[in-house]
Order: sequence, then C-alpha cells, then structure tokens
Amino acid sequence: MRITKRQLKGIIQEAYGTYGNAAPPQDSSWRAFADALDIGVLDLDDMAYDLGFAGFYDMDISISPRALASRDSRRFVEAALASSLAARFMSFDEILTHADARGGM
Repeated sequence: MRITKRQLKGIIQEAYGTYGNAAPPQDSSWRAFADALDIGVLDLDDMAYDLGFAGFYDMDISISPRALASRDSRRFVEAALASSLAARFMSFDEILTHADARGGM
C-alpha cells in the first residue's frame, strides 16, 4: 500500500498533534501568515512544493507571501487551502489579506 507524503503528514499529526511542526522563525516574512493560518514549517513546506519551490526555506529566502500572492493569487490560495485547516474557513480575499499583512518584496 502506498501513501503520499501529505497523507503521511496527516497520520503523524493525527497521532502526535502538531508536535514538531514549529512556527517559522520570528524574522521570517512568512511568520505572520503562518500564525494567521495556524500552520508551521511542515505545512509551509507542502505549500512551497505546491508552488514550485524546493521547500519552505527556499521559498522563505526567495519571496514574501505578499509578492508570491500577487504573482498568481488563485494558485497561492489553492496552496494555502491544501496546507491549512484554518484556511478552509476563510474566504479567498481573507487569505490574500493575511498574505499582505506583513513582509516586503
């Protein structure tokens, strides 16, 4: 039986909670976005993969949430929805508002 990385992450989180899924560093331009969507680095890794980055740290040094959301807002929101349970209760515009909350270009 094969399982995907996302399914494995879900199984681990279900068994252990979000232990090990730490928030991004305080100085990261992604911190406010991650806090608003209640996600950690592992979730941001998934989001980064969906958006074509090698992982969160590659995305973090490359671009801010604001700049990435302005490139392709639909794709950005879809990646956020796939990576965050909290985002599923937010509107498209609300997710984009959180992306624009902090962090420069």
